[in-house]
Amino acid sequence: MADISIPQTQFERLARWAGAQAGWPAIGLGVGAAAVLVLGALFITPGAYLAAMPHDSLSMVDIGYRLASGQVPGRDFHSAFGVFFQLQMAAAYSLGQTVSQTLEIATLLFFGVVAGIMAYVARSRLSNLSALVVSFAILLLGCAPYAKADHNLAGATFAMLYNREGWALLTAAALFWITPRRAVSPLVEGVLLGLLTAACIYLKLSYGGIAVLFCGVWGLRKPGAWPSIAVAAIVAALAAATLELSYGWGFNLAYLRDVAFIASASGGRIGHILLNVFDARYELAFVAALAPLIMWRRWRDKLDDYIFVLFVAGASLLIVWQNAQVEGLILLWAALVAVIEPELRAPTDLKSSTWKAVAIYVVWSITSLTPSALVLVQYGAGSIALPPLTADIPAAADLRFTTPREDERIRGVGAVYGDEYAEALRDGVALLKSCPQKGEVFTADLFEPFALLTDRPPNHGWTWHDLGHSFTPGVHPSAAAELGGVTCVMIPHRPNKPASTEALIALYGPYIEANFPLAYRSRDWTLRVRPPTESPK
Repeated sequence: MADISIPQTQFERLARWAGAQAGWPAIGLGVGAAAVLVLGALFITPGAYLAAMPHDSLSMVDIGYRLASGQVPGRDFHSAFGVFFQLQMAAAYSLGQTVSQTLEIATLLFFGVVAGIMAYVARSRLSNLSALVVSFAILLLGCAPYAKADHNLAGATFAMLYNREGWALLTAAALFWITPRRAVSPLVEGVLLGLLTAACIYLKLSYGGIAVLFCGVWGLRKPGAWPSIAVAAIVAALAAATLELSYGWGFNLAYLRDVAFIASASGGRIGHILLNVFDARYELAFVAALAPLIMWRRWRDKLDDYIFVLFVAGASLLIVWQNAQVEGLILLWAALVAVIEPELRAPTDLKSSTWKAVAIYVVWSITSLTPSALVLVQYGAGSIALPPLTADIPAAADLRFTTPREDERIRGVGAVYGDEYAEALRDGVALLKSCPQKGEVFTADLFEPFALLTDRPPNHGWTWHDLGHSFTPGVHPSAAAELGGVTCVMIPHRPNKPASTEALIALYGPYIEANFPLAYRSRDWTLRVRPPTESPK
């Protein structure tokens, strides 16, 4: 039988290339492959396909619409999103104008940011093999339209894009743990780490807290990092000062107040904590799988690995505890690379070390990347095969929706979903067009879609009404704060989340009935309108 094995000299060349300091071809291949998959699926197709949670996707575009309309976060409206994400959506909306274009351009903008950061990290710290695999993985996991493992949610969706961005930014920051393979400038390192930390803080404060903790652990274990950490602190402080000057005195305090309000409405429940820890059992299993890899290393190298892997494990659990989205595999890539990379640099056995690294990367990639890659196929097929259901709404004219299975209706019995939601949006837009009053709209539903869809001025208040997450019967804004400047109140007959709508009506119903007489009813909505000359009672 013919010998088809790779000659030893050729394998050695491949192994030495895999372990050599990352060059631009390896980095470019990883970034380019992710770009072909993600950006190809998003921009070649005729419109955005929302197979799951279309309301969450619309809420993100609503944020961009608010900033483009001149509203100031924390003063004119309140949101769980930080200003980094808000500015990203505002930039995307100014370039795109429609829901589909805004979501796709926002993904492109973030892809460019992460690709640039990963190019620096890979060039300064990683081998060719790690650079190729990890650049591809982080860009795919951070940018593919897939709410990874959110309970029983499946399918293409831009929902929870902010969580995927947070994981990707944190992973890029955590890779600074790996000792550089060449001389690096503390100033450059500090500026990049400071921008990453500031982005995490102003994306969601929970991600920012983890980024700050990482800087502390990095400095304690690797004292040579302190000059870079000092620069990072200055850069993060300058970012905060820039926002304060741009948006007015008290902006950062208002952001902290909004975060504290959300925390008081959603935190502190033991059952919630235990449920999310259970749902994160796959995370725990992957962390446990790293332990044998640590034993692969020489004893004198193990302590820092243990500390870093434990930090990553703890950080993952803290975030899934805080998030509604209960899994995030991306940060664990940093721990994996930190364990593998030293063996690729100085292998005790070139053949054995390379094969182990390749095998581990292949298994890990199949496990964590397959769903995100497959959903891009679904996204492309759905956007091509399905007709737009909201073609008569200019801002949403190219959206595609699906008919979900019963087990995908995760918002509760009777919740409107998928193509039903598209029908409800069309019905609501038509109802508001028949209303002569053109002021602000309050929607007693999970999110506020109608200012964006009808080109009305956005309301002043919270953009998100989720019982147990953004408000409770005991923790909620006053009726005057939420409804004082509102002209129209839209009450859904088929809510996104029935429990939230019921709670909103229980809290604000008396104020609504006293100030907003019944005006119109349609199949999906009740519209109440404030009389033109009436002041709030």
